[in-house]
Amino acid sequence: EYTFSVRFGWPKWKVKLVSALIAGPFSALVRSTGSIPVYRNSFKVRETFKLSVEALMRGENLLIFPDVDYTAQEGDAGALYEGFLMLERMYLKETGQHLKFVPIHISDGKRRVFKGETICFQDGVSYNDDKKRVIQALQNAMNGLMDEHGI
Repeated sequence: EYTFSVRFGWPKWKVKLVSALIAGPFSALVRSTGSIPVYRNSFKVRETFKLSVEALMRGENLLIFPDVDYTAQEGDAGALYEGFLMLERMYLKETGQHLKFVPIHISDGKRRVFKGETICFQDGVSYNDDKKRVIQALQNAMNGLMDEHGI
């Protein structure tokens, strides 16, 4: 409902046709990568979080792209979705440890991935009180990586 219609500006009939043709093979490809589906604006989002915490408990890392406008060309991270931070609450409940968030920057020009310093929630501070600090720290770190290493 977004990529073909909004980004490419295709008419609805073309979007429906192409979507019907590629949905099966594309879904199979995505599943084969071991990715976790993100269900937005649905009760199925619980499944996204459940699968994510299970992966974290197995010691796996998750790569999350929280950019609200992932097509922005301005050169900064811009606004970030905050929903993924709920993983902190669930992970803390399961392990008693804070989840480690590591900001990254993928530089097309340099064809490299750069990582920033780990950002965690603070002990003794409620999730709701610390959430804004963490999201701002992630945004600042991502912008700093972009400034340092270029786009």
